[in-house]
Amino acid sequence: MNSKKFLHLLRRPFRKLFRRPGPQPRRNDISPTWALAPEASAPTTSITITCRDNAGCPTRRTRMWVLGFPPSSPRPSAHLSVSALFFLFLLLALIPLLSACGPKSTTAAAASTSDFFPEATTAQGWSRSPEIRTYPAAELFNYIDGDAEKYIKAGVQSTSTADYKFQNKFDAVADIYSFNDVTGPKSIFASEPAAEAATPPLGEAARLFEQSLLFRKGPYLVRIVAYQASPQMQQGLLDLGKSIEQKLPK
Repeated sequence: MNSKKFLHLLRRPFRKLFRRPGPQPRRNDISPTWALAPEASAPTTSITITCRDNAGCPTRRTRMWVLGFPPSSPRPSAHLSVSALFFLFLLLALIPLLSACGPKSTTAAAASTSDFFPEATTAQGWSRSPEIRTYPAAELFNYIDGDAEKYIKAGVQSTSTADYKFQNKFDAVADIYSFNDVTGPKSIFASEPAAEAATPPLGEAARLFEQSLLFRKGPYLVRIVAYQASPQMQQGLLDLGKSIEQKLPK
């Protein structure tokens, strides 16, 4: 027996004396497999790490989920990725179309309503103040004290108002209410008193009083109120109402 083999056999009984207690990890077995993690919407990789002791017995097993695929594993979702990208680009292309088909925002409706007030040159005898005030539905209480709830329940989107002066001495105010649909103006118009009112051919329905005019057209309700009475006021209200009605969408 040579000297090297003899020393090896001599040290063999003493190895266990200097070994740390408990199982010692010998090597790690890593087995990556493709799978879909629980409650995950993207492809993930399941990596199982098994720790073994010197005898080769498994001591601990850990499973991790990693987003994506391991470099050495097959990628069965290659076609899935292409399809996902296709549907993503398709969705991005359809977003503008879907937005255009949806209901218009209150801000856009309010901005367009302010264009319906005629200038002084289009309404005979009337001059308009340059300021046009617009109130969204949430702020209608700041303009109409007490009746705002009725308009909100009817589906009002915005209210625009402008001050007018008739013959440079009679003050008046014109309000244009924009609703979600035609049912809103109909319900408000039906709730207003109709006693001693004339019904001029204006819009879809109209009521003319001594100092006010109320009419509706489509999703819009228009009210013009004069603060003073005069013999020419009714005709003046009707002229201003016709000028506004011509600007409303058909």
